[in-house]
Amino acid sequence: MSRIAMFVFNDGNHDQRVHKQAQALGWRGHEVRVYCFLTPGQKPREKRDGYLLLREDQRTHGARFFDDQIMGRIFPRKKTSVKTEQKVELPPDRPPVRPCPMPVVELQERALPDQKQHWRYIERINGVWVERAADWKPDLVQAHDLDALRAAVTLAEQLDVPVIYDTHELWSGQAFIDSREAVEYWDALERELIAKTDAVLTVNEPLAEILKERFSLDEVMALHNCQESQPVPTRKPNAKPVALYQGAYIPHRGLEQVIAAAALTEKVQIALRGFGSSEPELRALDREGRVQWWEPVPGPRVVEAASQADIGLIPFLPVCLNKYYSTPNKLFEYMSAGLAIAGSDIPEIARFVNEHQIGELFDPFSPSDIARALDTIVDSGRLQEMQTRARAATESRWNWEEQIAPYLELVDSLLK
Repeated sequence: MSRIAMFVFNDGNHDQRVHKQAQALGWRGHEVRVYCFLTPGQKPREKRDGYLLLREDQRTHGARFFDDQIMGRIFPRKKTSVKTEQKVELPPDRPPVRPCPMPVVELQERALPDQKQHWRYIERINGVWVERAADWKPDLVQAHDLDALRAAVTLAEQLDVPVIYDTHELWSGQAFIDSREAVEYWDALERELIAKTDAVLTVNEPLAEILKERFSLDEVMALHNCQESQPVPTRKPNAKPVALYQGAYIPHRGLEQVIAAAALTEKVQIALRGFGSSEPELRALDREGRVQWWEPVPGPRVVEAASQADIGLIPFLPVCLNKYYSTPNKLFEYMSAGLAIAGSDIPEIARFVNEHQIGELFDPFSPSDIARALDTIVDSGRLQEMQTRARAATESRWNWEEQIAPYLELVDSLLK
């Protein structure tokens, strides 16, 4: 049995990619620990199926005791309501542009002070992870994303063990990277640390090719975020075909455009299932009650729950290179549920839709084009055929069992 330490910059609750990798390694007989950060109300240690989740605080034990046990009792934390900073409103329509052009991102020159402060926090929590994991002496370490890579590389150098870098994003191409200084900071950090890794993987082929070219790498593994093979319930007929968006209610998901599109189609019922910071504002946009609002479900049930619908909606707005080249997880969720796909005309969604003939593409900035795509699927008379093709594609290739096999072989080879 080998010891494997993973690092990820979140609280470990909803990152299915981390969970499924750690679980697969644990089921294979390895002892796996996932180090993440501690948020209020979470347990510092949590036993999961196949691995141990360890949530860490950037503070020292003494500082944590003083803050929580002494100052916390004198000055209890007050609950605050958090509102989304971005105004949510129904967008105007526009003539469709397909395929979606590569985004041109305008960057300010300097990073804001609070962003630089966040960089320092990331450095501190990486240092805490190294301190905690060093005593355990893992045989292999893995970073999930760039904000956890310093910990993995530092620990690997201390213990002389192999290190894997799994980047879930095109890091400096994300929407929140909004200054030239931030791009330079993250690109320099990634260039420094990636040279010290033994293997690199990411979520799809386009990102793998970008990483290979950008950092002169010989090989980058593409490990897609597919769903585990699972049966789905028999679909009950809906009064009219249901197009479902299932996921987070946050900016850049194209949900304002989807709500606007609901008023432009009489052939399809649009449904939204999820939660997030934009939910109150989004619900307020549905003034005529044309959208069905379905209750969210736990992560393990997303495929089963999606099978209630007929069409899966992926209206992501390509506002940055990371979104433009993305392969959204919900693509595989919908395909596993046997749904036809109506999605943004960006490279990877277009590849899957066209290769497997499972749906229709649209300009996500255009509500009328979203409605057109949905109507086209229904009018084609091929909805059931698309659903069958989507399900067959996941059974033959696009499932987690097929995707995880090369990764497990990679881990075995590095441990040897």
